[in-house]
Amino acid sequence: MIVWLASYPRSGNTLLREILWQTMGLSSYSDDPVHPNATASFKQAAGHIEYAGEWESFYAQAAASPKAHFIKTHRTPRDEARAIYVVRDGRSSCESYYHFQNTYFPGSCTSYAEVIVGDVTYGDWSAHFAGWDRRPNTLVVRFEELVSAGPALLARIAGFIGYEGEVRPWKNPIMELHQRDPAFFRRGETTWKASDQWTAAINALFWAFHGPLMERLGYAQSSTAVAPEQLGLARELAGLFRAGVARRGVLQEACDERLAALERLDSSFKHADTRATTLQKACDERMLVIQQLEANLKATEAQGKVLQQACDQRLMLIERLHKEGAVLQAAQQELHRTGREQAAQIRDLQNQLAGMREMANL
Repeated sequence: MIVWLASYPRSGNTLLREILWQTMGLSSYSDDPVHPNATASFKQAAGHIEYAGEWESFYAQAAASPKAHFIKTHRTPRDEARAIYVVRDGRSSCESYYHFQNTYFPGSCTSYAEVIVGDVTYGDWSAHFAGWDRRPNTLVVRFEELVSAGPALLARIAGFIGYEGEVRPWKNPIMELHQRDPAFFRRGETTWKASDQWTAAINALFWAFHGPLMERLGYAQSSTAVAPEQLGLARELAGLFRAGVARRGVLQEACDERLAALERLDSSFKHADTRATTLQKACDERMLVIQQLEANLKATEAQGKVLQQACDQRLMLIERLHKEGAVLQAAQQELHRTGREQAAQIRDLQNQLAGMREMANL
């Protein structure tokens, strides 16, 4: 479950997070990365925690979870989850936003006119409010209420978000935080005070753009804030600004589409390159196997030649031994024949000797 903590930039979003953290112990996330220069004082005071992984993955998990996830946002609504929207005098918001941009993003060279007409990241003050005000499940609170939030407001917030625990008293630490980090924590004043940079022309442009909402919210009246002749000219300029911003939006959308197409092509090329690299690697591996098989075959052939040579030598030896055996056998047979003849001769001699003995005895 998500509970959005929404506002136009520099309207008291951090103040709302401080209240939730210090009075109810409720920490919160941010859907935009925290600026690298954000101090530990800011994170500690607001109860800020980081989510793990990619934003869209975290959003899906938080939306599906039964546990409440409080998420700060300056974006336009993307769902109908419960939201607390903080609104502030548009002049204070625009001026503070101007100083914030040029302090933390000096390369942007943001002007008052760009902030007032909405030619900045989060659009213009009136349109931003309208986007959140017309949706369901939205509790609108004013910056001026939050600065000295009393028990009634804290109870209203707790009831809206379904918090049933202890609600501690609120003590605004703005002066201490301002001393620690004056660039981020300005003085948090609840009444409008124009700076020297807020010229009559800028004032007229602001009222031409945001007069209806300022009057609706009761911050001031156009008739008392700017001279009628200045307001008429400013409204003409506002129309030109709106047309210019709209035209720029169309061009930006077309540019974004082309960039997205280029990114898709780049991704396709990278995929093809990765595929080619994979195929090349597989080919190289197969070539290594083939080379190994060829080497093994050559070694086998060499070993076969050695074995064949040894076999031939053994066959020659066998043939020689066979021939020598035949000669020995013939010699043996001759010896046997000669022995038989000699034995016959010995027997003949023995017979002759016996006859001679008999004759002698007579």
